[in-house]
Amino acid sequence: AQIRYRHKPGAGSLEILSPHKVRFKFDEPEWAVAPGQALVCYEGERVIGGGWITKDVNVHEFKGGR
Repeated sequence: AQIRYRHKPGAGSLEILSPHKVRFKFDEPEWAVAPGQALVCYEGERVIGGGWITKDVNVHEFKGGR
């Protein structure tokens, strides 16, 4: 998946929450993910999905505390 045009794509996992909503979690932390940005998922060079980011959760805030 990729969040910015010239940004290096990152691997992650996708969880389907409803027919129109998913949760994507990058395997490695990504810098400056923000609501309003697009997330585009690729298989090689082929676009297989995408959508608008509505919420950012900083996983570093939760490490060790939960």
